[in-house]
Amino acid sequence: MTLPSRAEIHPVLLRVLRDFGGRATVRDAVPAVVAQFPNITDQELTEPQANGKGNKLENRIRWARQDLVKSGHIDGSEHGVWKLAPLGAAAVAEDASLGEAADDIQEPDSAPYDPAPLPVAIVPNDFERVAAELLAAGIDSAHPDRLERLAAEALALLGFETEVIGGSGNTDVLAFAPLGIDRYTMIVDAKSASGGKVPEHQINWFSLQDHRQADRADYVVVVGPDFSSGQLRDRATECNICLLTTNELAELVRRQADTPVSLVELRPLFAASPLARAALDIVGAAAERRTRRMRMIERILRTIDDYHRLKPDLVLATPETLFGLMLRDFDGNTSLEEIQQAFALLLALGVVRQQDNGYVLSTSLRGAQQMLSALSRITLAPEQQDEHPTQEAAPLNLSS
Repeated sequence: MTLPSRAEIHPVLLRVLRDFGGRATVRDAVPAVVAQFPNITDQELTEPQANGKGNKLENRIRWARQDLVKSGHIDGSEHGVWKLAPLGAAAVAEDASLGEAADDIQEPDSAPYDPAPLPVAIVPNDFERVAAELLAAGIDSAHPDRLERLAAEALALLGFETEVIGGSGNTDVLAFAPLGIDRYTMIVDAKSASGGKVPEHQINWFSLQDHRQADRADYVVVVGPDFSSGQLRDRATECNICLLTTNELAELVRRQADTPVSLVELRPLFAASPLARAALDIVGAAAERRTRRMRMIERILRTIDDYHRLKPDLVLATPETLFGLMLRDFDGNTSLEEIQQAFALLLALGVVRQQDNGYVLSTSLRGAQQMLSALSRITLAPEQQDEHPTQEAAPLNLSS
């Protein structure tokens, strides 16, 4: 089938919002609308816009929502939320015609303005800056919104999609890990304290529980310079809330610049209760594994290069041969499967090629470094971040 028109999307979107209780975030509403059109093919689901940026179907849904805002069926005043207006609720209840709101016109490539704040942009060299400013913001109780912004920036650097919402009665920061079946959402409450420790009375536990339910969040995280012991930590345990210090978050950001970990590997940190530090060792171990695998790739390429120079007429670089070397170099802390996975990556990138029962280099070590470094120049950031490229990862050092 062809993509649904905006006129076809209008009543579906209103029904979706009704089913969500009258209000939904963008990340909840868009997939729910798409699910109401089961005959859309996979190709149509991923069809890009003419400008190559973004998805055509999601863009059309956003324009359909804008139509309904203009017609008074959707209330566009609440940040980050698509909410039924009384007119829209009545139209759904009566299954009434939407009148002029159903007029279908061609939407431009760019999505309409949404009052929800744009995701936090990532700019070069932000890791150290954010880490340093987090510590200062944690004790700057005169400007509580500063810590909200810094917490959102830090989580964005860790790989999350983030929104700073703030304001009285609202979630401070909403963070989303878009991992398909492994996706998760968390709300973050930023608490600065000039004395260096957040007291128990400064946290509204009931409000956090309400936000958890309203935002359908998997986790609730309170970020502060430190936390008083006793009753505060007991309440965090009772409410299943994670307490994360600014020092711990700053350390995660600094580590991410050199040895990044995935959002899956970060999940145990936010599931920890009451203190995030209980899971820091798990995240640290994941970072060490990634560092070891990077070193392993470097060692594999150097070893193949040595074979080429010492015995240019023989193919000696087999996974089994290198496995023995890796056991020695990495104190037995590696596996044949990891080495085979490394070869699969290098083969896919064209750095090595198969020859007889082993592998040979397709280029020099300098060429291999250039090919691997090119991975860091691939742009995968959302459209809103196009003007602020992410910091490039440091290339492997393969120079002699």
